Amino acid sequence: MSDQQRPENEQETGEQIISGDTPGEGKEQPGKNDKIRNWIIGGALLIVIAAVCVIALMKGIGALNDGTAGLGPAAVTMKGGDISLAEVQDYYDQLKAQYAENGYDITDADFLTELKTVALDELANERIAVDQINSRKLSTITDEDREKAKLDAQNEYETMLDTYAYYFQNEEGTLSDAETRQAADDFFESNSYTAETIEAQYIENLPYQRLFDELLVGVEATDDEVAGLFEERVATDKEQYGEDIVSYELSKAYYGADILYRPAGYRGVRHILLAIPADVKSRLDTLQSELTALEDELYELQNQATQEETAAPDETVSDEPTPAPSAADAEPTAPADDAVAAKQREVEAKQSEIDALIAAQLTELEPAIKEVQDKLAAGETFDALLLEYGTDPGMTEEPAKTEGYEVHADSILYDAIFHNAAMSLKNKGDISEPAASQFGVHILQYTTDYPEGAVELTSERREALRAELLEEKQSAVISAQFETWHVEYEVVTHPELIVDVPIATAAP
Repeated sequence: MSDQQRPENEQETGEQIISGDTPGEGKEQPGKNDKIRNWIIGGALLIVIAAVCVIALMKGIGALNDGTAGLGPAAVTMKGGDISLAEVQDYYDQLKAQYAENGYDITDADFLTELKTVALDELANERIAVDQINSRKLSTITDEDREKAKLDAQNEYETMLDTYAYYFQNEEGTLSDAETRQAADDFFESNSYTAETIEAQYIENLPYQRLFDELLVGVEATDDEVAGLFEERVATDKEQYGEDIVSYELSKAYYGADILYRPAGYRGVRHILLAIPADVKSRLDTLQSELTALEDELYELQNQATQEETAAPDETVSDEPTPAPSAADAEPTAPADDAVAAKQREVEAKQSEIDALIAAQLTELEPAIKEVQDKLAAGETFDALLLEYGTDPGMTEEPAKTEGYEVHADSILYDAIFHNAAMSLKNKGDISEPAASQFGVHILQYTTDYPEGAVELTSERREALRAELLEEKQSAVISAQFETWHVEYEVVTHPELIVDVPIATAAP
């Protein structure tokens, strides 16, 4: 994630956004945001765990598949053979360990009660599914099935590498695409997640997928249902974001949320970005990093000063009148306050250095600025000049290419120079005077007013909502079928038999 997508109070390098949710000039070099990197890698690791767990479960329940009971008392009784406490306990312990590794509180009694129910139900469902697969003769795996699984697994793995390679870029952003891809490959392989494990998962899951396909015949999401879900989601998004521009922009920029309601007050703004020279940009990046470090130091000093002030003992309250202080009685300034003031001056000096370097770009780029302004005055279109002179890649993609970036008076995602220039334009079609920022010199055009209300229900949105709705309906059908089967198979579970064994944790 770039610094363009970070709110002003969380900027790591001081960079702010030019473009809303379209990557533009000033994008941070990959790898700087370790929080996001860890979150993404963690997500991939959850996929690894899921893949391995499915295969382990499939291969580790042979006793269930042939209908024989395990040793010891039964934790599940049902037609076709009971499931032993030993088997349930082992699976429960595996689940609990996985949840513990992913940060869940495994000391919470309610959580553990639910987890026991999950373990018991999943193993009972597995027994039922196997029986249904066998009775319906769905378990045969052909050479054609294996070949398809191999091809699909390789394609999925390649997609995973393409998706996550970005997050293995180094701090300097100097690794090639091949190197980041290899780093992702090494990471996945070290966690036993390979094309081969995916292929094995596909093969193991195929009989179950055939069973589900039979159960889901005729289940669909109609156009009317999709339209209803769209209207429902619009209403929900209006309630959540209608008066909260900060949350609206952060949800789109941070999490890629497709919000179906646009709040009032957004305008479209395009800009011709005249890029600053590479050496100046490099110097600005260095100064910005130095400023961020100084601001972090100032923040720490301010915290220390606050803590010292809070820890200071209260003065004794007296009824005696307090004599007027003399110059000799004046207390010296606290060292912590002196340090804060000194650091504040350093921050201001560094900011002034950055501002001066940015302002100088109006002079450095004067020839290009004059060319653009002269051509505009001669009647050339903003579109043509944007194509000829613009260097922001975000301006080459729709809808920003035609309508511009969505800018609001309360927007938090834009560079202050860009934002102020965008909001200073009075009428649609107006073009700004040149404005210099850390990204270069901007010449902006006010293109449109975005209407408040529901966004367009495009074909992409329609199909995404259809897929979401279909998944919900399919899940409901399958859940209902298994509930029916639990009655038919006379399933009785005994969660009280499962013992909570403490999980050993690594030393910090």
